[in-house]
Amino acid sequence: MGTHYCRYCNALKAVRSRRRGPAERLISVFGYYPYRCGHCKRRFVLFSPGPVRIVVGLGMAACLALSFSIMALYFRDKAAEKAAQQALAANPISSPRPALTPRTGRRVLTNDDVIELVRSGVPMDRLTAQITYSRSSFDLSSKSKFAELRKAGVPESIITIMLRSSEPLIASPRASLSSTVRPPTISE
Repeated sequence: MGTHYCRYCNALKAVRSRRRGPAERLISVFGYYPYRCGHCKRRFVLFSPGPVRIVVGLGMAACLALSFSIMALYFRDKAAEKAAQQALAANPISSPRPALTPRTGRRVLTNDDVIELVRSGVPMDRLTAQITYSRSSFDLSSKSKFAELRKAGVPESIITIMLRSSEPLIASPRASLSSTVRPPTISE
């Protein structure tokens, strides 16, 4: 503790004053303390890095709280992903003509499947999970396909998810590579 300059009269007679009330006690935790000038008798608040250990302790507590909240979000997302995969495994979409992938034999979602799901009233979160975690073969190549989806009542958010998750189906990676890339031939 020492003397400081007064904010009002610039005299070197300001000393730390008693804290009055809960507000001054609270701000002192962050390093701001009340001072009183010995010359003009005014009170004011200055930053004094005296008890730094409290400020460091609060910083550490804030870091711990932040790390725990990040871990909670991570595990919540993992649990939601696992629940979505279990829900999809328990209730597969039934269709009169299922399309199968050539490699795995699992079902592939198409535009008609999404329209059928929307019309049957499947909840949006389940529909989103179904599109995200299933293989898909959406035909979004023209504006008429978008218009057909909109006319059927498919929300824009689902169309966006369909755009992000659509992938072209390839019978096998080697077959597609062998047809496009030819080995070099030696000619005499």
